[in-house]
Amino acid sequence: MAVSGASSIDDNKAKLEALYAPWRDKFASVGSINAADLKALIEQTDRGEAKVLVVDIRTPEEQEVGKCVLIQSDFEAKKDELSGNGYTVVTYCTAGYRSGIYAIKLKEEGGFETIMNFEGSILAWTQEGFELVELRNRDTQTRRVHVFGPSWSLQGEGFEPVVFQNPWFRYG
Repeated sequence: MAVSGASSIDDNKAKLEALYAPWRDKFASVGSINAADLKALIEQTDRGEAKVLVVDIRTPEEQEVGKCVLIQSDFEAKKDELSGNGYTVVTYCTAGYRSGIYAIKLKEEGGFETIMNFEGSILAWTQEGFELVELRNRDTQTRRVHVFGPSWSLQGEGFEPVVFQNPWFRYG
């Protein structure tokens, strides 16, 4: 379901920062990265100058709506073979909370030297106007992004927020 919302991009950035701020200390044990720096790291990886694994920890249904580019698929299944090979791992979700929890878990498990949580995650990515792609076709851009509800519609200009209807809460 699409959600209408006409907040300005600056308002959305401020709201996303306010949403993430209380979590920042919780994730201090892992590094953090913002959208512009992640985009630069992805471009360095494309040129062979860096090695980054961008891990989307959202549900498959959320990923189906749209995802950032250069995502490591099946990370859980492949992480043992990928660890110890000089990769920087960046985790992301909708706003950065679930990915922060996962980043801490990865750090505790060991195997990767650099682990970072993407602050603001996919919402921050869209606020910078960076592209999203379809899950099944990385060559197809999308302007849709999953959010949890109207109050989470903090996406960038031109992006369409999508909220799932939970049938467990439907009445009548």
